Amino acid sequence: LVDGKSMRKIGDFFGSPILISDQKINHYPVIQSYSHISAGSGNFTTYVYDGKKYQVVSEVYLIGESVEELFRRFDGYRKTVPVKDKKGK
Repeated sequence: LVDGKSMRKIGDFFGSPILISDQKINHYPVIQSYSHISAGSGNFTTYVYDGKKYQVVSEVYLIGESVEELFRRFDGYRKTVPVKDKKGK
């Protein structure tokens, strides 16, 4: 994750899906991410900006059908492809 204004690296997500929402709190977008724990489970986390930094405001452990439903919902979002994938590497 890179700060768009300064181009400074501010975090890593290790290939996990992230959603940058149009919804804003304190003038910053709400961010949500999913991180796998196993093939059929993981954590879905929501972050909001508190005026100084992004804070976790909710984290839900999902398993089985809940994970499948989350990814069905992800299908409606615009996806970006990592640069190395665009080059075929």
